[in-house]
Amino acid sequence: MLGAWAVLFAAVDAGRTSADVSPVDQVLSLLRSLESDVQTEGSEEKVTYENFACFCRSKTNEKVDSINTRETTKARLEGEIKSLTAV
Repeated sequence: MLGAWAVLFAAVDAGRTSADVSPVDQVLSLLRSLESDVQTEGSEEKVTYENFACFCRSKTNEKVDSINTRETTKARLEGEIKSLTAV
């Protein structure tokens, strides 16, 4: 989609001089600027999302490991209590 816009912009801009600034040229200039801004913001958002996703995976893994450790400890302690009360 963006490639089609670039072709359109190039076709409209062909043969214009710097003194020729029509409203269409101004709109095209604004659209180019907007396209650039959106691409920059998208790249920044991608980095932010990847960092947050990594943080979430890390914290999830920590919680899962902690739960597994606690369940193992609980099972071991329950076994010790049974063996001590059976005597």
